[in-house]
Amino acid sequence: MKKSKGFTLVELMVVIVIIGILAALAIPRFMGATNKSKATEFKPILKQIYTLQEAYRQEHDSYGKLTDIAFDQPSTAARFSYQEPTAGTAPTVVTTAGAGDLAHAIPAGPGLKIKTTDGVALAATDFAWVDDQGVEFAATEAIGGLASITVKAPK
Repeated sequence: MKKSKGFTLVELMVVIVIIGILAALAIPRFMGATNKSKATEFKPILKQIYTLQEAYRQEHDSYGKLTDIAFDQPSTAARFSYQEPTAGTAPTVVTTAGAGDLAHAIPAGPGLKIKTTDGVALAATDFAWVDDQGVEFAATEAIGGLASITVKAPK
């Protein structure tokens, strides 16, 4: 009786199917983690803006513009643009407690491909902001769910 030293076609096919199933489970999870990490870029930056604004307020008794507080926009590789609230331009946000927003984080462009949990790319309407209490909010579930922050609709 002759013993074979290789694998049968059935054994190879079973291994390929198992690898395929594992890849089908792992790739979407990896993409979800990547999107979450991209979406949370703005959180420390908004916290930095809040800290700079508070330091400015203690010296001047009012909040300043981003240029007044010596805030430097992150590099051109940033996934979000950071803007101060301007009267008459959207988005302008006031929280229910009467606290005003200090800065917005808005996706910098569609080419960045930050996708929500349902696979839709973030839009400029999916902004987040920090208020003068240091609390971060999101305007929509899309960015709030990715970044794990409170969703509060703008007024």
